[in-house]
Parts: sequence; structure tokens; C-alpha cells
Amino acid sequence: MATKDMILNKLQILITQEFDSPEQAFAFFDEDGNGTLSKSEIKALLKKAEVSGFIRSIVANALIEGYSKDGNDNVSWEEFKAALDEIKDKD
Repeated sequence: MATKDMILNKLQILITQEFDSPEQAFAFFDEDGNGTLSKSEIKALLKKAEVSGFIRSIVANALIEGYSKDGNDNVSWEEFKAALDEIKDKD
């Protein structure tokens, strides 16, 4: 199974290669424009980042559990940015 670091690195690669900024990536995957990423929107992000379909749902749940601090089962921009900051701290 892919490790958390491998998945976060795939996300970083996607964001830096496909988008001008992390904000642009967030807005692109926020399909309903409500300012948060739902589980299905996170799964679309993971698919685009080439995370295996077999584990995509598991990873989406883990990202929500790990970063959604308000318990609404969505990831806000601030929570998404916290995940990105974690990637930068590992570099």
C-alpha cells in the first residue's frame, strides 16, 4: 500500500506541474464552489494525482480524518494548506 509520504508527494507533483498555485488547484477540485473539498472531490484530486483506485477511498477518508479539524467531513482551504505545509516541511 502507498505510504502517506508517497501520496502527499504525488499531490505535490500534481499541484506544481498542473497548476499555477495551490489555490488554483483547490479551486479546480472544489467542483461545487462551496470552499471545501468533499470526499468525492478529494477522490477526483487523488485520481488526477495517479493514486491507485483501489486505495483512493481509503486515502480520501484518511485525509479527511487527518486534516478536517472541524469535523464536517470536508477539507477547507486552510486544512488543505496545512497538508501542503506538511509536504514542504518534509522537503
